[in-house]
Amino acid sequence: MRGATTGQETMKKILLSVSVIAVVAAVVLGVTTAFFSDTETSTGNTFTAGSLDLKIDSQAKYNGQTVPASTWALKDLVPTSDKFFNFSDIKPGDDGENTISVHVDNNDAWGCFYIYPKLDADVTCTEPELNEEVNCAPTADGELDENIKFRIWTDDGDNVYEGGSETYITRCNTSEWCHFSDINPAGEVWPLGVLTGGATSFYGIEWNLPTTTTNIVQTDTWTADVVFSVVQRRNNDTYKCPKPSQTPTMNIQNLENKDGQWNIIAGDGIAGTITYSTGANTLYGTVVASGLEKNAKYQITLNGSGSCLATDTQLATSGSNLFQSGYWNNWAPNLSSTCIGSPGEGVYNMNLISDWYTVISDASGNINYSFNLALKQGTYTGVKVIVKKMLDTYGSPWVDSLVEHTTNLFEVAPITFTVF
Repeated sequence: MRGATTGQETMKKILLSVSVIAVVAAVVLGVTTAFFSDTETSTGNTFTAGSLDLKIDSQAKYNGQTVPASTWALKDLVPTSDKFFNFSDIKPGDDGENTISVHVDNNDAWGCFYIYPKLDADVTCTEPELNEEVNCAPTADGELDENIKFRIWTDDGDNVYEGGSETYITRCNTSEWCHFSDINPAGEVWPLGVLTGGATSFYGIEWNLPTTTTNIVQTDTWTADVVFSVVQRRNNDTYKCPKPSQTPTMNIQNLENKDGQWNIIAGDGIAGTITYSTGANTLYGTVVASGLEKNAKYQITLNGSGSCLATDTQLATSGSNLFQSGYWNNWAPNLSSTCIGSPGEGVYNMNLISDWYTVISDASGNINYSFNLALKQGTYTGVKVIVKKMLDTYGSPWVDSLVEHTTNLFEVAPITFTVF
């Protein structure tokens, strides 16, 4: 019996051992499914772009009276209806002023101000205008932009230039006053510097049509787009306002011989053209002529209006020698670099091949002369072109003999161009 009992006890011990193993196994399995852990949560993380919103207002006056149609509070402009200037019946002696405020919300920004000319036309030719402008034509360039004066300054908001911290930002050749014709045909840019976010900057624009203006501007019109733009200041330290497009264009003007009263002599086979650039870094093009004297020396010159305006000074000071810079003054040249004390006409000779001459005609009396002139930067208005076989070495073409007039070529109408 002891043996049997011992067998049963042994079996119990074996079973008990199995149970213990099972329990231990259960404990081990329970430990492998519990990891250490910790959680930290940051909710609502967001990136929001800052704003750069430009608002414009306008306080306009015409002959001292408020112009409601050109006056408004800070707003986003409607391009087709919000006009700073919109006058249809101006006359000599008229003037106006517009204080424009620029508000940037809410970051500092670089400011840029642009004027883009769009239209310059004679429109119609009244009898009084034709008496002064014999070549007036509806599609020809008008003269209003050459007579209206304007200036721009930083203002404190009271519509009056007061000096001191109020400074002119207009750029022209002689003073703070410019003409609209001084603006590059491709457009003009005035950098306004840093505009403070949340603040308002004021600019005054004043204009006038002098009482000395004649009938030559009757019905003429000049139209332009006015543009303000801003670009962020932060992370943009070297920003510069981009210049308007400077794609050169080519124009052409007929050249004809004229009698002593400056009437065109047509149908005699003496004629030519000048093709010329505008909106380039130089003035370049071609002068073509026929019917001239055979194998003869000719001088080709660009001549100012003779009114001592910017064009006269630019032409007179662009050359490198006396034949390229000077003024015609009665019968002899006055080679002064300015008009002070010597009113006259700026003259630029296109080239010097011998003495004062530019080109020699061929055996048939033809000229095909290409030019590329490094004139000073600026806009040249009312420029006369002369292809002249000079009988008098230094004589002005306006006082030489009548015979000489008929053997030379003159522009049908003055030309205007810009050199960047």
